[in-house]
Amino acid sequence: VDPQGTAFASRIDRLSINSHLGLPGLQDISGSIGGHGNVMRLDLDSESAAINLPNVFDGPLLFGKATGRIFFWFGRDHLGIRGDKLRFRTHEGRVVGSFGLSMPAQYRSEHQTTLFANVEEMTVRSAKEYLPNSLSKGIKSWISRSLRDDGSVSDVRLVYQGRNVTQRGLPVRRAELKADFDSVALEYHQDWPLVSDASGTLEVAGQEIRVDLQKATIFDTEIAKAEIAIPSTGSLVDINLEVRLPVAEALLFAQETPIQLMVPAINGDFVGEGSVGIDASLRVPLTRSAGDLENVRLKFEFYDAGVSLEDLGIRFDALNGSLEYRAPYSVVKSDLSANLFDTPVDIEFISGIDAKEEFVRLALFGQLAAIDFLE
Repeated sequence: VDPQGTAFASRIDRLSINSHLGLPGLQDISGSIGGHGNVMRLDLDSESAAINLPNVFDGPLLFGKATGRIFFWFGRDHLGIRGDKLRFRTHEGRVVGSFGLSMPAQYRSEHQTTLFANVEEMTVRSAKEYLPNSLSKGIKSWISRSLRDDGSVSDVRLVYQGRNVTQRGLPVRRAELKADFDSVALEYHQDWPLVSDASGTLEVAGQEIRVDLQKATIFDTEIAKAEIAIPSTGSLVDINLEVRLPVAEALLFAQETPIQLMVPAINGDFVGEGSVGIDASLRVPLTRSAGDLENVRLKFEFYDAGVSLEDLGIRFDALNGSLEYRAPYSVVKSDLSANLFDTPVDIEFISGIDAKEEFVRLALFGQLAAIDFLE
């Protein structure tokens, strides 16, 4: 005790403090605490701990080893809290970060929380427990429902800033997150095949999720590149992808997914070989039938492929060139060539409107021997 006030110092062991009015809650913490005047410092040194940040996460964050410093400033009209050089260990990796709370006494609507965190690595199962509550319910529900527990995330960087009290007309909360993921499995819609062994980068910016796939497997086919965007409602997925695969697998994929509803002509009568490159852009609804595809653009690039229409007894060999198609019945580009009965032909798909009905027609240009024509 001196003219400037009272100072104190103490050891704490397995102390718990409940969260209140936006203040963080601490559970099972150990270390030392000291203060003087309007300032107090808590030095964490715990073998296990839990921190509850109710304005950032729905549940407590559970850790093993926990170290770092938490400062408290008390004033007549203000309370400030800052967590500095915080380090936590779990059985999966290490978390480092800091946080701050600003809480003016007279203006509760101005109470704000800021958080910075980096995570070395954790399993997908654990990562799903730490989604910021600033994400929309639609996105959080879709992630919990669609993302399997396989795989891991690493190099997670999280930044959060927001008001503790929501108020209409005021900016509320925003989280930015970026993370790498590996060997992840995603079942994004019951009508579409499972995405497995996926690796890439995940970004959460405000209310939108963006995924940059570096590789993934769909229908036993490796996807070399894909971009996925999920808006805040969590009601749809925008997908852009590039893939090169055998024609037989491409036909099977189309026949076993809602693409078959969009292009009914692709049925079991088609048999293919060779390879085809696909550059696709489509919107998949998540809250209704996946057959209601939107904004579909498909570009096919054929490489010495072969396609047979068994019911008509027609086979195209040495199929090369490109075809660009937009749903529902619009052919944007058609530049194809092939051999029909060992004779070179040019192939053109034509779309339009006839008697108020949309159509797609196939035109063949070339010379054919009379005997082949009769056959």
